[in-house]
Parts: sequence; C-alpha cells; structure tokens
Amino acid sequence: MLEALGLSATAEQLYRALLTNGPTIAPRLADFVEGDAATVESALDELRDADLVQRISGEPDCWLAGSPEVALTSLIVQQQESLLERQRDLERAQSTVSELIRLSRSRAPGGAGDVVEVTNDVEATRRRSRHFERTTERCVMALEKLPAEDGGAHPEPATLAMLDRGIEVQSVYERPVLLVPGRFETLRRLAAIGEQARTLPTLPMQLTIYDRAHAVVRLDDEEVPNSALFVHHSGLLAGLLCLFELLWERAVPIPPEPDMPVEERSPDTDDVLLSLLAAGFKDESIARHLHISPSTVTRRMARLMELTGTSTRFQLGMQAVRRGWI
Repeated sequence: MLEALGLSATAEQLYRALLTNGPTIAPRLADFVEGDAATVESALDELRDADLVQRISGEPDCWLAGSPEVALTSLIVQQQESLLERQRDLERAQSTVSELIRLSRSRAPGGAGDVVEVTNDVEATRRRSRHFERTTERCVMALEKLPAEDGGAHPEPATLAMLDRGIEVQSVYERPVLLVPGRFETLRRLAAIGEQARTLPTLPMQLTIYDRAHAVVRLDDEEVPNSALFVHHSGLLAGLLCLFELLWERAVPIPPEPDMPVEERSPDTDDVLLSLLAAGFKDESIARHLHISPSTVTRRMARLMELTGTSTRFQLGMQAVRRGWI
C-alpha cells in the first residue's frame, strides 16, 4: 500500500498496471482503473509529480512507469524527512505546553489547578468517574444521596465490579435512598457480598473517594447544573476524608440479606428492625421493608423492649448498640 507515501489507491492501481503492461497510450489508461476521465487524469498527475511515470518521447500521449527502485525509494526518504520534521514540531509543541503549564501554576497560588477540577458536563463527569472505578486498587468511600434525575432506582454494577476485584467499599446512604422501592433489598444483597453499608437521615453532599487519593463531589447547584468537583491530593481532600469518617462513625449499619428466609431467622429480622429504627424509620416504612404488617412491627418492638428491660424506643436503640445487635 503506497498511501503511506502520499499516493491514492487509484494512483497505485494505475502505476501497477503500467508496470505490468508497459507503455500505454492515454485513452487506454481508463481500462486499468475505476472512474471517469477526470479520475484517471488526477491519478496520472499524482504519479507524474512523484516521478513514477514519464511521457515517452516522440509519442503523442504515451506513458511509461518509472523504476520503483529509484522513484519509490526517493518517496520513502521524503516521507522519513517529513516525519522527522513532524517529530521536531511535536517536541517544540510539548516544550510550549510545558511552559504554559508552568505559567498557569505560577498564576494560581498553591497550584490550585492541580488540586481541584470543575466540570458541568454530565458525560465528562461520568467518564472520569468510570475511569476511577476501573483503576482504583484498594478502597472506595462514598456518601450516596438521592439523585434528582432518576430517583435513585438503578442497579449497582460499578459496586459489584469493584467488590469482584477485592476493592473495599464503604458507603453511607441517605435515608431517602432506602425508601425507593426495591433499593433497600438491593443494598442488603450488596452488603451480603461485601459492601460495608450504613445509613443516616441526611447527608451534606454526594461524594466518592477513590484510594484516598481522588474525590468526586457532585454539586446540587441550580445556577451550575450537573456540576462536579474532582479533588486530588491536598488539604481539601484530607478534609473530605475526615468528613466521611465522622459521618461513617455516626451512621447505622445496614444488615446484610440473611441466607435463609426472614420467617426462619427472627434474630436477623430483629437486627434489621433495630437498624431501621435507629436510622429514624417509622413503623410503616419498617414494615414495608420487612414485608410484615405494622402491627407485627409494634409487637416485635414491644418484645425487644421487654427482653432488654427498656421502656422507650430510644432506650431500646441504646441497648441494641451496647449489645452489638446493630
């Protein structure tokens, strides 16, 4: 293929035909290639400019292929020189980029441009987030709020993929996330296969930290919709880590899905009931998640208070924590 030398496929086809058939008059050149007279003329011009064909002296309009050893070798040398010049141009461009980066850093005290990146492009944010999900090696820490755009009712393929790779995943979910139909059951299944999941009534932000080195903060800003911050090694990242750890300590664990049906594992059912109670859920919500009636929730709560010698739900929650039930 001679396209690398700057020749079109038609010009190469015509050159091969002339090498095979010898001197050929112009009207017959159209027999060797596909296309009209203008296409043949254009291909002939390419070959003539590259010194690959020559007109036979004394003939009205007859063409002969030149020696490939001379002409094509010359073309290769020209292309190599062009590539060398292109390489030198790229090196000069790289030097200019490095200079601009240094200039940018000198005008941004503390190198802020290296610490925080801002985007309001949804696709760009998703691409960067997927990159971090694929390249993280040790741990992921997340604060999960209810996304406004889809109500939060979506699967967790990224979490599953990271758990499969042995990544430690710690997630704190805002209570409204658990109220989405089917989401609480999904989170319990994820907890059963390794996710460390907890819940709090409210969270200050949507945050994901990868390998304690990079963070993505989703901003809920009406003036700048779909905006996000990418935060890298810095005091700001250390502050986000500290915030996550404080919220993690306050959060209530989401118990994993039991291996056996709820009816056969009342202790596990009670653990879930107590976890939801500690997270601030009402009896109706607890009943819906456990697939039992509100009156059954009330009876079990009364039995647990009798068992722990408590008289209020707050006291019951404190006893459950002390006994390691939640």
